[in-house]
Amino acid sequence: MIVPVYRAPVFRLALCCVLLAVLPASGQSLAAKGERGEAAPPPEFRIDPLLLAAAHEVWSVIGSTMNPIWPHWDASPTPLLFYLPGEQDVLINHPHPPAGFHLYSGPVQFPGWRIFLKNGPTLIGIDGQNTSMDVDGVRTLVVADTLSNLRQRVFGLVADPRPAQDQMRTLGFAALATDPYDQLAMVVHEAFHVFQDKMAPDKGADDMLLLYYPVLAVQNNVGFAQEGRALADALRAGNVAEFRRAAVRWLAVREDRRSLLPPKAVEYEDGIEFTEGLAKYTEYRLFEVLEGRQPEAALHWMQGFGGYADLEKQRCDLIEALVQNMGGAVNVNNDPYGTAP
Repeated sequence: MIVPVYRAPVFRLALCCVLLAVLPASGQSLAAKGERGEAAPPPEFRIDPLLLAAAHEVWSVIGSTMNPIWPHWDASPTPLLFYLPGEQDVLINHPHPPAGFHLYSGPVQFPGWRIFLKNGPTLIGIDGQNTSMDVDGVRTLVVADTLSNLRQRVFGLVADPRPAQDQMRTLGFAALATDPYDQLAMVVHEAFHVFQDKMAPDKGADDMLLLYYPVLAVQNNVGFAQEGRALADALRAGNVAEFRRAAVRWLAVREDRRSLLPPKAVEYEDGIEFTEGLAKYTEYRLFEVLEGRQPEAALHWMQGFGGYADLEKQRCDLIEALVQNMGGAVNVNNDPYGTAP
């Protein structure tokens, strides 16, 4: 009788075959299973998912070579970072997410792009930073979560020196709510900054030039306010003649006002007009392009959203904001001098 000889390699091969037979066919590890074998739930999504819906709507306009907002601007390669300070980062469309980010496969989607999550300490730790920044060497659009922006506004209320009862009497829901149209405008505004950084990285304003700016000069501030009203009149003009009169008035006031400014102050104005002025223009242009379009279904879940049938109010609000900011009527951080030029 021949007695079989035990060979370790053959035994290991047989054991591997048995293990392969009992492991999940999908390739899912046992660690991803619950006690009863069901798939573990996806990571908790702490960022307001409606922010992603708003961003995707904007990308449907600017994310192609046929971008109607600005010629030759294709935002499709631009990554997006949504963050809630200290809680969670959500990174979308990034080619190589930094360490700590994990691929998300739950129900919240940004069609066509991958979503990565990271909980715990966030890349930005302060509220309300709607901006652009480098994330692992890639310029990325940054959007603060709804709660982060709200907390920043609440902080301003807390810092208001008026008695709390006086503040409460004038505190309407509009001061607390997030306007969905403002959210769309903010996304296109900050996305355009990424494009500017790429195309003209040295053309923006140098904040050190503010040392030469006469922030409290009465004559300059009055002239600046007059420019704002003339610009608004030009934008509201009903015909070419009205537009020309307002534009000529704006140019006359501007040349007279600037003749008294130091050259470095004029240089600062040119830089900030390039950076923020053009980005503000993209907001106005977005409300022209969206008008009459059919919005994505998810946007109807946003509080205060009423579609795109008529966006004249949104454009008028931008013009009125221009007048108030240039006239020093906007209180920023409880500063009685307003935003300053």
